[in-house]
Amino acid sequence: METPIALLLTLSMASRPHNRNPNSPPHLKGHIFLFGNGTVPVARGDNPFANNALDGRQFLTHHMGFSKGEIERQRQLAVDYWLTKFKVDGEALEATANASIIEYQINPAVNERAYLVTEDCEIPAEGLLVLDGGFQLLITNPDGVPGFDPHTGHNVIFPYYTNLVFAWLRIEGCLEDDIVLPYKSSSLAEFTLRSIIFELDIGAHEYNPYGEGKLLGTSAPIVNGSTITNRLLNYITFEL
Repeated sequence: METPIALLLTLSMASRPHNRNPNSPPHLKGHIFLFGNGTVPVARGDNPFANNALDGRQFLTHHMGFSKGEIERQRQLAVDYWLTKFKVDGEALEATANASIIEYQINPAVNERAYLVTEDCEIPAEGLLVLDGGFQLLITNPDGVPGFDPHTGHNVIFPYYTNLVFAWLRIEGCLEDDIVLPYKSSSLAEFTLRSIIFELDIGAHEYNPYGEGKLLGTSAPIVNGSTITNRLLNYITFEL
């Protein structure tokens, strides 16, 4: 398995422009690489990974600067997005105890850091601090709920613990202002024996200097007795 530094070099080389066929798709104009390797305690209850996230109200009010009214507005935007994209009514599911709409923040103990940023900036060896949080729709019905898979165009059953997000990344210390990248689920996560692979859409924001993009991520935590060592990799590309 490549180390983070080796992977950075691979991604950096892959993103450089080469002699290209003028009829080929344009190369991507930028990229950000995020890595989280922190350790958290195993949580009690049904979800041993619950300690990877915290309640998100502090993130929404302090780091995003949302008022109570703005939080409610953003929550409604999330509900509307999930209904349009995945044909799941989060509010109806929550009212019938089939799902929960949760405000979350990735636990700082996960140590999510940015190591490769498009704009020229000084990146220390420990990376740039990343703050990450927003809203998630978590399916809590053990039998799952009906939904729609936008990749296949088919109606499917969203299984227990399916997680859809509508949230923001903040990267501190690169530009004069924090970089703010809104993100939201673009497809259902794919589960392997030891990892989760997910895709997110990156949206426009006043403090997003790069524009819209895509995030491809994987999470492959290691459980060792009473602790979890995270292996979180997120690779963001931005389109011309």
